[in-house]
Amino acid sequence: CCSIMPLHAACLQLENPTRLWFLFHPRNVTYAYSARNLVESQRRSNEPPASPALVINNPKPLPPEFDSLLLSDAEAVVVANHFSTKVLLGFQATPSAVCEALPDAKVAHFICHGEVEPRIGYSGMLIMANGVELTYKDLQQLPRFSARLVVLSACRSGASGINVEQVINLPGAFLAAGAAAVVGTLWHSEEMSSLLLVQRFYELWTDGAHSPVQALGDAQAWLMSSTADTLRASVKPEVLQSPAAKKLLDAPGEERVFIHPWYWSGFFLAGA
Repeated sequence: CCSIMPLHAACLQLENPTRLWFLFHPRNVTYAYSARNLVESQRRSNEPPASPALVINNPKPLPPEFDSLLLSDAEAVVVANHFSTKVLLGFQATPSAVCEALPDAKVAHFICHGEVEPRIGYSGMLIMANGVELTYKDLQQLPRFSARLVVLSACRSGASGINVEQVINLPGAFLAAGAAAVVGTLWHSEEMSSLLLVQRFYELWTDGAHSPVQALGDAQAWLMSSTADTLRASVKPEVLQSPAAKKLLDAPGEERVFIHPWYWSGFFLAGA
């Protein structure tokens, strides 16, 4: 059950003045779904960031209930700023094309919609081109896979189906397939805060001084504590022209726009 709880955001609300007191820094918490996967991830924990990266960017067409992703191209650029990339864009991002490209990737970054699958215990799945689902079952068919990191920048991508025998979810499936670490989400992700978090995460992880969990935790702390002026200055002007940036654009300069844990603590790291 701990796999569906944001333990990295455990906090108490204090009064006079009203504030949050966190039990520990989010960089000190990682998740695992089996002892075997944890041992293998820890064995590879010193592996540095490396190219190539595979970016799955905004698969389409989408089912009518899903909105268009307004900042997906900006997020793809964030990854490309740090790695040589192969991009599967829009109609190209079918489950078969993704699974064919995954074995060659050192970093795999998914920018797409996610949902839960009631047929497999409400575990997370990703929506690919033509509305076709990518689930843990697809990953079981990979002939080889050894990515240092997988980032599932999609709503509820880390949602778990729990039965008597095991936890079933995409992060666990990627770890079992051979990834050393996976970033997933526990609930709906807001586009602007997600872009800022991902951008800061890659800046920290590729600086040579941060492990993935340290980079994610420090990026979460940065997003939570930064003022609107600081956040606006960290992105390109064209990003702020997107409707997805309205909350940030309209905020007073000293306001900490994304301080609430909902904006950042949905992201977690499994593995090492």
